[in-house]
Amino acid sequence: MREFANLHTNPWRRHRLAEVSLAFALSPAFAWIGPFDVTEQVFLARVGYWTGMLASWFLMLALVERIADLRGVGRSLAPAPRWLALVGVAAVPMMLIVGPATHVLTGWWPHPHKILALYFQIVLIGAGASMIARAAFGLSFAATPMGEPRQAQHELRQSPELRQRPEPRPPSPSTAPPPPDTERPMPGDAEPSPLASALLARLPPATRGPMVAVEMEDHYARIHTDRGSALVLLRLTDAIAECAPTPGRQIHRSWWVADAAILGLERTGRAARVRLTNGLSAPVSQRYLRDVELFLAERDAAPL
Repeated sequence: MREFANLHTNPWRRHRLAEVSLAFALSPAFAWIGPFDVTEQVFLARVGYWTGMLASWFLMLALVERIADLRGVGRSLAPAPRWLALVGVAAVPMMLIVGPATHVLTGWWPHPHKILALYFQIVLIGAGASMIARAAFGLSFAATPMGEPRQAQHELRQSPELRQRPEPRPPSPSTAPPPPDTERPMPGDAEPSPLASALLARLPPATRGPMVAVEMEDHYARIHTDRGSALVLLRLTDAIAECAPTPGRQIHRSWWVADAAILGLERTGRAARVRLTNGLSAPVSQRYLRDVELFLAERDAAPL
């Protein structure tokens, strides 16, 4: 029973379960269309084939995304190009599943030109199926990849403090000792205490430090500091409100950054990104671009 409960409370596993359910729902349509030349077999056999192929694809892409997130691969890329690159990578091991399964069902045999054609077919069909999944689950590229990234599963198993910590009752002035963290500045902090921000009080002690950015990942906000990052179950608007008194600004529908953490602005055509002090590169949407440019111009023009 405990494992069953974990399956439904862990976001990464819940996504995988939803994708497997979607594979069952999509398989009749794929069986009718007949990609990979799987058209001569009885309909039920084709449905079973496509259920397995789609479920395997969703799992393969999720694993590739998770490995890339844990290793920090492609973090400098914009979300959509990064996702396309991961689709191309996931198609390589997926060939080891599609090839043998298609051989059993149709007699397909690998030849150099057939292997290349199979790869591109997997990329196109897999990308299409994943786009359908994103639309079905209401996900955008800016919101989150399908796999829960960067230690999310570990963090979400920790104390409920990471999900939602109720506001503590104010202690009696006559009996409560002053909080030790507010009395002792952290090394290198410009401000007297990182706990001046209510949002930082939600983080594990090891990651409490000067704010860098807030990044939305599905329904969670990933709080970036100069000491690392952690997930908190919050909407972006609520997270931004709790960033006070740290000066900062929203630069994208999924990003808020601290003013002091912005190193510079990079433009590539209409696309723009800001470089941050912790090595991240965050997207700037057209809606907020002018505000960021004015802020940087005023900061650069200010006397030292």
